[in-house]
Amino acid sequence: MARLVRWCLAFYLLLAAGMPARAKPVPYYLDQRYATIEFSTTGLIATQGYFQKFTGHLALDFQHPQNSSVDVTLDDTAITLSWPPGVQMLESPAYFDASTHPHIRFRSLSITPGKAGHYTILGTLTIRGITRTQVMDATLLRAPSRPDEAGTADFYVTGKLKRSAFGMVADQGAVGNVVTLRIHARVMLAQQNRPDGGVPHGQ
Repeated sequence: MARLVRWCLAFYLLLAAGMPARAKPVPYYLDQRYATIEFSTTGLIATQGYFQKFTGHLALDFQHPQNSSVDVTLDDTAITLSWPPGVQMLESPAYFDASTHPHIRFRSLSITPGKAGHYTILGTLTIRGITRTQVMDATLLRAPSRPDEAGTADFYVTGKLKRSAFGMVADQGAVGNVVTLRIHARVMLAQQNRPDGGVPHGQ
């Protein structure tokens, strides 16, 4: 019996040695200098704004996208708005409640590849301490020639959510309930630079 076990183990190791190694997801970070995170609503008061500060940590496997993961945090105390007086309103307890909940976080649960560089990202979105599932649509605009070389990748990501699902029910007659997200993301290999998260939008 012992001889049989040793033979099986040796056979398994021989097979494993002959199989090509499967690459692990490569760590990237969201480069704030070349990325924008935009939100907009319709209604009597149409709103368009940007998050100025954010960080993102990604583990990307371009050959097997389903093995990838995304973790992005936004600072809701640093917002620019097409209607400047509305910034204070968005930071108030009726909206983001920024003094109590200064961060918004999205973490992926699964990534499903589609056609021609399109991906469906299912994750959890936490706003004002309330967590809901959220679906985002991502398009790979440009990939590095090799994931293990110095390089960048560009994505365009969109999604929609209802602000009322996160307890933001004020001014429903004036501000639309549906919020549209549009993200132009540039990611860089994590070992190239550190994500300092302090570069304002547009710089």
